[in-house]
Amino acid sequence: MQETFLAVDGNSLMHRAFHALPLMDANGTYTNAVHGFLSMLFKACQEISPRYIAVAFDTPVPTFRHTAYADYKAGRRAMADELRTQFPIMKEILSEMKLGVLSVDGYEADDVLGTLSVKCREAGLDCVLLTGDRDALQLIGDRTKVLFTRKGITESTLFDAAGVKEYFGVTPEQITDLKGLMGDQSDHIPGIPGVGEKTALKLLNEYHTLENVLAHADEIKGKLGEKVRDNRDMATFSKDLATIRPTAPFAFDLDSFEASRMASGIPSLRKYQLNGIIARLEKMTGATVEVAAEAVHEFKKEPLSSPAAIQDFIKASEGKPTALHVTPTHLTVACADTCYEIELAMDLLSQGMTMEEAWEELRPLLSRPLYVHDVKRLWHLLSSLSLPLPSCAWDSMVAAYLINPQEKNYALSHFAADDAGGVLSLSIQQKAQLSQMGMLNLMENLEMPLTEVLFSMEQEGFQVDTGVLEELGRSFTEQTEILKNQVYALTGVSGFNLNSPQQLGKVLFETLSLPAGKKTKSGYSTDADTLENLRDMHPAIDAILKYRQVVKLNSTYIDALIRKTDKAGRVHSSFDQTGTATGRISSSEPNLQNIPVRTEMGREIRRAFVAKPGHVLVDADYSQIELRVLAHFPRTMPWWMLSKKIRISTPAPLQKYLKCPWRK
Repeated sequence: MQETFLAVDGNSLMHRAFHALPLMDANGTYTNAVHGFLSMLFKACQEISPRYIAVAFDTPVPTFRHTAYADYKAGRRAMADELRTQFPIMKEILSEMKLGVLSVDGYEADDVLGTLSVKCREAGLDCVLLTGDRDALQLIGDRTKVLFTRKGITESTLFDAAGVKEYFGVTPEQITDLKGLMGDQSDHIPGIPGVGEKTALKLLNEYHTLENVLAHADEIKGKLGEKVRDNRDMATFSKDLATIRPTAPFAFDLDSFEASRMASGIPSLRKYQLNGIIARLEKMTGATVEVAAEAVHEFKKEPLSSPAAIQDFIKASEGKPTALHVTPTHLTVACADTCYEIELAMDLLSQGMTMEEAWEELRPLLSRPLYVHDVKRLWHLLSSLSLPLPSCAWDSMVAAYLINPQEKNYALSHFAADDAGGVLSLSIQQKAQLSQMGMLNLMENLEMPLTEVLFSMEQEGFQVDTGVLEELGRSFTEQTEILKNQVYALTGVSGFNLNSPQQLGKVLFETLSLPAGKKTKSGYSTDADTLENLRDMHPAIDAILKYRQVVKLNSTYIDALIRKTDKAGRVHSSFDQTGTATGRISSSEPNLQNIPVRTEMGREIRRAFVAKPGHVLVDADYSQIELRVLAHFPRTMPWWMLSKKIRISTPAPLQKYLKCPWRK
């Protein structure tokens, strides 16, 4: 198996992470960029399994590009202090992980990545560059690919030469030609004034290189030809500025880039309370995370295979912290130092108790406060079985969210053993940690009571008028047929599937010869952005966009709501208090928070939500609540403390509040 070297653009990932995630605070220290950076790094490690890792960072020393062009990267906004302070933390953690951290005065991180790709090729290694900077695409070639970060910190695409050509319309070798023609606004590279990406792609498609474009400048007609001829030197200079120099001087010692020692960074991660990252690193490397002495809790495993044994456990656990956890195949309970397992019979031939038998034996336990992971799910299960609902002493899922609201997965197995022993052990750790963080009161007096409120809301549901939904469904179906026939008439092609991007793309870009935008692996892109760019070029585009809107409304809202409505005419959504990093409650199955309101058809759907007899619907909201709360913070806490906790931009209305006399 070929060994892989992962070369990371540290500046690119830090900026992307900082702007993708809300500020996270660890005892007054911002860590959101660090958290996002490591999330992207670990995701890349899971995808490509590198043996070696190095992270390249820019230095504050001007590069040869700044020397050659004083306006290089001019006009960029100064880096936010909240991000600037995270770079030393990131480098500290990477060093503790024993990963290579490279910075070379006079060279940018891109140049270091380019140098690494050359050295890897010479050493017979495959090299993958992790970055969100398009400039790095020019480095793709023999044994070098780019793992390109795209949306937030969760999406990335691995590009080889063919992928670059398919998606961006140029080869890796043409990336610098492209920059020479169109420039680069983010780096303040001028290019040829008035030449945008579409024009640059058209020129390269015809002439292949910048040099060839300039050589044939006299053949290019009109204003474009004048621009090219008048800016020959600037275009050549711009290409040179955009060209990565793979000549950065540093020692290429593979032993210093070994990726197998990352777990050594766990103490440093704990220092900055990056607990979710620790859990991911532990799972990825198989390392054991040390915990505080008071949190260590080992559990013996024993079966509970008879009603008598269950009753003995219930008596023995009286007055002691007890945890309960349910999986599809087992029901586990834990107390003191033992985790007991009740095997559930999955069919007539398998061993164990039936779900009903097991719960009936455990019924006395349900009168106690229990330690649970996702207590709302347990309450719904017990409610469906007409069993008593226990109070919750601790919900380790909600606590995990408070400790790290950036996690994408709050399943128990992500943090501990997937049984009641794991719940109890995790809960003990969490109580100590939340107490240390000053958040125990928040957990016990706000989040836990909120769980009960959300469960009640889910049980109650929302009344809908299915007659209105069915009427709208018929109307929307008729409109889709009308719009579909309009598209057939306007394009002159009938019978193709408007819902198929392949068939639609063939009609638009081959039959009608409209200019194609980006391409996907399956063919032409027909996404909303592509169609919006074509709206003024053909009358069928407007009808296609309207068709899609009506189809989406019908399938996403009408059909889904009818399908989810119970016999009493109520829709029961799930409300997730761990679903957003900002603390907002999210709704799903179905999502009742995104019922459209900005279009007439969307407003029609809202007519279906009604009050049950004898009741009214009330809509209440605080206007600009965040600004109003923030304006009052200085009354109750020192301003210097506020500045450490909250990153703010101050629009005029807020500045007015902050300049009040009492602020002094």
